[in-house]
Amino acid sequence: MMQELADKVWGNPGFQDAAHRIELAWLTKEIGGIDDGHADIADATRLMRSAAILACSETADHRRAAFRVATCAYDLFGTAQVPLDQALRVVLTRLGNFPSIGTRADVASARASLPLMLAAEEIVSADAHEVTINGQAVLLTDFQQQLWLNLIKSRRIALAAPTSAGKSFVLQGYLSALFHNEQPKSVVYIVPTRALIAQVAEDLKAQFQGMQQDLPDIVTVPVDAETTLAGRAIYVMTQERVQLALGAHPYFSASVIIVDEAHSIADGSRGVLLQWVIDDLLIRNPASQILFASPEIRNLDVFGRLFGLNDVVEFSSVEPTVAQNFLVTTVESATKGKLVIHTAGDGSRTLRQAKAASIHAKGILQNLVVEPELDAEGAASGFYLVSIGDLRYGAAGRVPAEVLSDVPLRRMGSGRSRSLAGHAPSGFECEDRQTRTVSRRTSEEDPAGHTVGSGTSRSIDGG
Repeated sequence: MMQELADKVWGNPGFQDAAHRIELAWLTKEIGGIDDGHADIADATRLMRSAAILACSETADHRRAAFRVATCAYDLFGTAQVPLDQALRVVLTRLGNFPSIGTRADVASARASLPLMLAAEEIVSADAHEVTINGQAVLLTDFQQQLWLNLIKSRRIALAAPTSAGKSFVLQGYLSALFHNEQPKSVVYIVPTRALIAQVAEDLKAQFQGMQQDLPDIVTVPVDAETTLAGRAIYVMTQERVQLALGAHPYFSASVIIVDEAHSIADGSRGVLLQWVIDDLLIRNPASQILFASPEIRNLDVFGRLFGLNDVVEFSSVEPTVAQNFLVTTVESATKGKLVIHTAGDGSRTLRQAKAASIHAKGILQNLVVEPELDAEGAASGFYLVSIGDLRYGAAGRVPAEVLSDVPLRRMGSGRSRSLAGHAPSGFECEDRQTRTVSRRTSEEDPAGHTVGSGTSRSIDGG
């Protein structure tokens, strides 16, 4: 019944128009446009009611829209005229996004003001999402709960999820739970770069603080033949370092194997080496639990087929946890500081012209580059390479020319960047990612058909 109602809401042109207005009004406010937008409090209240229905839907587009319109309405109008904090809390609860409830003080305290029926609904749902990690009760999202339940059942998993999905938090909680007893065990956590070795190791050390049991060693340096293997250890290493450990110690094995950025198994010689070390670890301990973690890819079954594993559980995160906004910016007048902004929303829809806004500021976005892709002979391939971001956060994509055909594009140099209310400045199913973004030449496709992958972020000064 709720699905039918959600389909009806989604098919209503009035909802689509109001959702479009509220998103444009929010973006205009955030980037400092002269025009304050055309959304009003009546739009906001109607959209909140619609979002509460769409949040109950099983359709991913419905749930994404519920999150976007509810957060935009709340950010624009707050609680001054109507209790949008209570409405937003209901929407987040129905989306299973409990961690987001605590990000705003008035939303976090709004349950006491909810009608009894809605408060009871939240309590029941929260109980189902609560787990205990390191002695503390924690509320998880729907995706995190699914991952947690599969992990504690010692299942082999292949998952696709962006950084914002919170998979690292669940993985670290699971590893701390593994070492709650005194039994010897070893975990091999394979990451693609040395920078990630340091990051994961620091996160794990913080996770294990306060544990009363014998803490495991967190090993990040290559292990030679003279080094005695610890009975309880987590080896956070690149595939090259794991290869050294395997070669130096014939009895080196792992009870749990975590492969971060698992799609890099297709990356040339390093990918071949990654496959080799995983194969060797599985030969040494065929009962190993293994988790393949990757950003947005569709063919998760490839990991089971590649390693001859027929018991790999596959699932992806499609739940919204941040509102992504992909903007295309062109310089209308460099001398007057006027820019033209187009929005592609969260990147899941075809680019549409949102509005032309005169902005009395320069460098709203940092390092936005759109350039034609050339083939090996230097001819246009019919695709554009789009990248946005800096060395810390970024995203990129390979976009068909027809998607951008009606949008005038020009390279914009880096300047002052302005945060869009903490939302990830990315699109085309890519995610904000520390020290990494997608590369220009990639091999996987996202659900929208755009090619995406992983690589190293570039900082590009415009000309």
